[in-house]
Formats: sequence, C-alpha cells, structure tokens
Amino acid sequence: MRHNHHEDHQRLATICDRSYSTTGSRNSSKSEMKQALLIKTKKRPVSGFLVLLCLLCLVTVTLHFLEPWRGLEERWTKRRERHAKMEKRCFLQTDHALQKSLVRIVVLQKGGAFQLETFLKHYSQVFPWEDIVIIDNMSEDPTTLDLLSAYSQKGVHVWKCNAKVQYMQGAMVTHVMQWVAPHSDFVLPVDVDELLGVRVTTTTGSGTQEPIASANPPLPTRVVWNPQAFSSALMLLDTSAGKQIKMSVVNPIPTACQYDPDDDENNSALPTTTISSSTSPLSNDLQRDFCHLKYAKFTPMECRSKSFVMGKDFLNADEGNHHISTHQHPLGIHQTPCRADNPLAECQFAHGLVLVHARDLNLVDWIFQGLRGAVADGHNHKAPNGCQPPLRGAHVCHKWDTFNQVAFHPDILQQQFLADRCPAEQLERPRDANSTLRIDALIRASCRS
Repeated sequence: MRHNHHEDHQRLATICDRSYSTTGSRNSSKSEMKQALLIKTKKRPVSGFLVLLCLLCLVTVTLHFLEPWRGLEERWTKRRERHAKMEKRCFLQTDHALQKSLVRIVVLQKGGAFQLETFLKHYSQVFPWEDIVIIDNMSEDPTTLDLLSAYSQKGVHVWKCNAKVQYMQGAMVTHVMQWVAPHSDFVLPVDVDELLGVRVTTTTGSGTQEPIASANPPLPTRVVWNPQAFSSALMLLDTSAGKQIKMSVVNPIPTACQYDPDDDENNSALPTTTISSSTSPLSNDLQRDFCHLKYAKFTPMECRSKSFVMGKDFLNADEGNHHISTHQHPLGIHQTPCRADNPLAECQFAHGLVLVHARDLNLVDWIFQGLRGAVADGHNHKAPNGCQPPLRGAHVCHKWDTFNQVAFHPDILQQQFLADRCPAEQLERPRDANSTLRIDALIRASCRS
C-alpha cells in the first residue's frame, strides 16, 4: 500500500497547533509531540535513480583501480606468445652444467667482435667463466664466431637465438634469464658495451675502498673493479625487498676531448698487453682509445636506469633492461616515484654499482654506432627532420638526421662528436666530482688482464 506523505504533514500541523493553542495536560502534549517527531523522522523510500547512480560510481571507481591490472594481463599474454616463439628460436649451444652461483651475467649481442672480447676480459676478473651467459643473435662475422667458440670451451654458456633484436630483445633476455634464475642469487643482464664497476670512497691513510651507500657520498669517489669491492656493494642491498635493483650509468669521456682537470700521472702507465689480437686498424684504434680512458660523465639514477634482480624474484625483462618485473611487483612499471627516499617505490638503488657505457670512444666509433642504430630502428629511411614523437630510439634518429644535414662532412662531424661527448666544464679546476668520475683504475685493470 502506498504511503501518503501529504496526510502525515497535515496530522503533524494539527497536533502542533493543538499543543500550542490549548492549556491541556502536559503529559498529553508530550505524547502528541513524540508522535509528531516519529512521523517527521520516518524514513522515506530510496529513489531507484539514486541507487543506480551510486552503483555506476562504484563500478567506475573499481574499473579505474583495476585498469593497470587489465593492461598487465594483456602484456602477460603478449609476453607468453613471445616466449613461446623464443622456445623455437633459441637453443643452448653449450652443454656445461649450470651450478648454483652468487651472480650471473647475461649479455645479448650480435657481431660484437672487439666489444665482446673487451667485455669478456673485463668480467672474467671477478666472475668465473661459468657465471657468464652470452645470447648470440646469429652473428656471422668470423671474429665474433671465433671468440664464441674459444670462450665456450673455457666454460662460458652460449645461447643461439634467431630473432630481430628491435622486436625480440626483451623476450630473448627473459627466456635465458628464466633458465639461469633458479640457479643464481642475482641475475644481471647487461649490453655488450656495458662494463660493471663499483663506485668507492678511499679512506685516507688506510687505502681501504668502501662502496658508497647513498646518492650523496663523501667525496672524492672513483670507479674500480675487483672481487672485494663488488662483494661489499652487494652486501648493502636488501635481499628481501623483492624489487628490481637500479644502477647508475657513466659515459666515458673520449681522449679526443683532451679532458684532464686533475692533471696527474695516474694514467701515464699505458697497458703492456693488448686486449685483442685483431689486425684490423679500426679495432686497434678502438683498443688504444679504450685503454686511455680516464674520466666518465655521471648520470644519476632514475626510473629508466638499468636494472638487475635477484634470481628468486625474477619474472620478466623489457627491451634494454630498464624495467624488470618481479613476483612482488609484476607490473614492471613504476606506480610511485622511483626515488631513493620513497619507501613505496617498486625498485631499490645499488648506489655503489655503476655501468661504464664503453661506446662512442672516437669519431669513427661514434659514426658507426649512429649508422648501426639508425638501420636497426629503421631511421635510415626517414626524410630530413623526420624524427617526430612518439619515436623508438629518438637519440639515434636525431644523430642520423645530423649526419644528413651536414652531408657527412668529416670536419663538421668531428665538431659534432666533440660537442656531444666532451664535458661542458672543459676548463674547470678542480673537477666537479659529482658530474665526472675517475674510471682509469677500472680501465687499466681490463687492459692488463
């Protein structure tokens, strides 16, 4: 039966008028007032439209919070498809037993030649050969193939994959990292031109080298490479966090910059042995310029810094090893600011570990890397000023654009190379230790190994 609200209001008005216009019994007035209040506060039926509106709002808010997970499901589906393809495209070429290890280095390369040999000489100073895993994307040049054969006999694990690097790099690395993760405390994916080092402070008088533990360490610091410093840097990490671990990147300053603000003799002792037995003039020039490196530009860590992970936490790697998904943080993207002072960040920072990005060491290498990158990302077909976002490999596209604008004029390219690779504070003394780091100890160790 439908409730008549109009009658309720009329009864309320009658009772109120009666209570204030007569001098009857107070008890009767109180009883009637209670009745009036009960009528006034009686709940009305909720509008169906209001219920529908509330439900709509609830669904909207729920979908908003679930949107990242919907995207995650789509990404996982695509990754599973790519990984299924990798099982057909990749195979293990060597048959060395995979033993339990503290750290394994995983590198993807194609036609690395000089860079590959420099890489192996460097990492073998700290890691046994069995802890190095090479993913070779179907190299064809004889020098690289000979290196792979020689070092596989020493114990290096070699995978062969057949895929386009620009589309399958993350899938290839993920496929092999999933193979080594159960047998490794840490898995560290790197590029063939990235040399791991430890940023340390030197205690005055004792000579003790301690890895830095914060973004603003006591100065001065330098980059070294030895087992003791590396082990000490790992001990500073939280192994229970379940997060990807970020490293800094430093870019060597070429010797052509003639940058030496410290002006000391620490780099005067040149290597007495060679890295490579190659007779190629280009390789010999690269070797010489590599072994004379002394300083590097420092790049502070941020969300897209290179990452590594504990084996027990590993889930997926992206292209370039910038974001690594873990079981506790499966999105692989940063939902909160990726800063060292943010405890909710989905990454932690290894302040003491740096990657020396050993490329663009001279003009020829700078041009070669630009051409190689432009072809790999398809920028060599773009018209002048065709580098419009969104763009894959934007820095390579802009370099290719520069080559065309100057018509590959060697003198202008030399000026562009120096402007790109040399520090702005060319004449500053003393050196700004926060922007440039000494790397000569790491370089000399690699050149003399």
